[in-house]
Amino acid sequence: MVKRINRTELVKALEKTKPGLASKEMIEQSSSFVFTNGMIVTYNDEISVTHPFEALKDIEGAVKAEELHDLLEKMEDEEIEVDIVENEFRINGERVRAGLAIEKEIKLPIKSNTKIKKWQRLPNDFLEVLKFVMFSCSEDMTKPVLTCVNVTPFYLEASDGFRVTRRNLSDKLSISHAFLLPKSSAEQVVRYDAENIYAEEEWVHFQTEDGVVLSCRVFSENYPDIESLGILNVQGIELRLPSKLSDVVERVAVFAKKQELLGAEVSVKIADKKFTVRGQSDYGWVEEECRINYNKDPIRFSTNPHFLKDIVTLTQKCTIGNEKMKFVGDGWVHVLALSSNDKEEK
Repeated sequence: MVKRINRTELVKALEKTKPGLASKEMIEQSSSFVFTNGMIVTYNDEISVTHPFEALKDIEGAVKAEELHDLLEKMEDEEIEVDIVENEFRINGERVRAGLAIEKEIKLPIKSNTKIKKWQRLPNDFLEVLKFVMFSCSEDMTKPVLTCVNVTPFYLEASDGFRVTRRNLSDKLSISHAFLLPKSSAEQVVRYDAENIYAEEEWVHFQTEDGVVLSCRVFSENYPDIESLGILNVQGIELRLPSKLSDVVERVAVFAKKQELLGAEVSVKIADKKFTVRGQSDYGWVEEECRINYNKDPIRFSTNPHFLKDIVTLTQKCTIGNEKMKFVGDGWVHVLALSSNDKEEK
């Protein structure tokens, strides 16, 4: 049956499901858009996305994602006709006609998230808190637990072994147990305006107002007990940060080590009553300093500029101990370990 649909709306729906696509097809059809029961579904064993699209409710099958998306994106028609002819997904525009191979048998192990009836409302600040703490996740896959955000009913926390960030939620999160959300999945979750959550043993599902469901596999291990380890305990010198530090960090971030939001890095030096921030990339470097009332042993550390900007926007105080540096704000804490390599030789 020929369906006449809005091309732009279809492209937007396909783009929303892209996080569930696999770069390499280790699972059959994991690099395809699957059309089933009025839904567009993707699945790569770590993330699955389900997007309602009633206009194609009679279409069943899997179509290679890259070819379909790129073709539709480059077409200029406001509306197109879509149909299944034998084993082809037919697209007809005013001047463009195309037929893409479609696998009518759906082999992808699609998550059955469309039948969830027990959705729980997310706290209003959940996505903000998730974005705030996930900068402290590790990139080292030899320590998989530390590559995750620990999501609990009352707070979220993350640590890479050298720094830890914990931030409270404004309201209790309605989940029966804490879960570990991989950073790679958290990066996708914060891009969706999710309003609801449903947590299972192996998967956690997030639902947007328009019915899009982002499902993420959770990591099944125990997170380190940061409280009992005493990591958040820092005694030392109370220091007031420069009032214009947020502006300094924003300027220096232009030359951060990496250009990706989460991978960017700047170096910080505190010495001789100066707080110096330096950014460097393949294209150049920039360094800016501001005055600070500190003239003891020099301190050096590296951090994400976007995260540092968030911190200094929320607080102007920190505590410097022998081995750690602690920032505290309203409902959050960030502790950074200072190793011997961070201290400048005299």
